[in-house]
Amino acid sequence: MYDLATAALDTAKIRGASYADVRVMHLRQRDLTTKNGRVGTLAQSESIGIGIRVLANGAWGFASTDRLTPREGASRFRGYSARIAACAAATRAWTSRSL
Repeated sequence: MYDLATAALDTAKIRGASYADVRVMHLRQRDLTTKNGRVGTLAQSESIGIGIRVLANGAWGFASTDRLTPREGASRFRGYSARIAACAAATRAWTSRSL
């Protein structure tokens, strides 16, 4: 995960971002319900994702993904936020792109 975060920051800098930050979220959740002293349900879930926020040419861009394999999402994700910010600065309009 550190490598992906570092690569995202490097890509933002190369593409002209004056500021960038990366956030990694790793959530684990356990649920237990009981009824009349007996276990009703027991569940466990886990999710992980990464997001990057950049400031480029006076406009903000943000991209996030939960597809962390290099082929599926990580390689596409790295450049999205800088491109979104560049487009927003050029058009002076807010934009968003879903990955």
